[in-house]
Amino acid sequence: MKIAIFGCSWTHGVGQIEKYINWPYFFAQKYPNAEITNYAIAASSVSFQIHQMNIVKKTTPADLYIFQISRPERLTYWEPKTDFFNYLEPAAPNLKQYYHGIFQSVQCLTPPLATQKPNMNNKQKSIDFAKQYYSNTNVETMDLEWELSLNYIKHNTDFCFLQTEGADRNITDIPCVEDILTREKCREWWEAGTHFGRTGLQWVANYVDENVKEIINAKM
Repeated sequence: MKIAIFGCSWTHGVGQIEKYINWPYFFAQKYPNAEITNYAIAASSVSFQIHQMNIVKKTTPADLYIFQISRPERLTYWEPKTDFFNYLEPAAPNLKQYYHGIFQSVQCLTPPLATQKPNMNNKQKSIDFAKQYYSNTNVETMDLEWELSLNYIKHNTDFCFLQTEGADRNITDIPCVEDILTREKCREWWEAGTHFGRTGLQWVANYVDENVKEIINAKM
């Protein structure tokens, strides 16, 4: 069985926490006979994640699609004709995911990052592109595009969820980790910014499993 996972740093992991350990790592331990690929890229936009998912569906379709939804204001630039699959590396016997090399072709920007100087993760042309984008759009446009993306994700995945701000944004039809756990509990489990350490990551893996295991058992 093939399982495809999408998301941002809450699913990709961050280098400060056990070198990109993440909830898909713990989720994969539950299904040693499954082929699991974590396509999440830290700081990436929802539209880019949808783009990734559509490529997967066309080229290497999975049996199950899980999508952790990122924030609305992000912008992702990628080099034309990038072969994203070239950047996947083993993270466990049955799990593949992206490592830092992906950022050579994919640059993820948010309004604060768009003012930074070029570095390994955001090159000058992507910064110039982001500056033009953020100077010619507004919050209402970004929120609308995000809401349309949420509707698309909800109807084209087997399970999707938010990490934060579900209640704050009046999202009632998609579960949110922060709303389920409470913000106070999330803060207890943060270890790098708003990113969970091992305890929180294991909780997310168990929560996702509770919502997909019936589908997996029916298909395996």
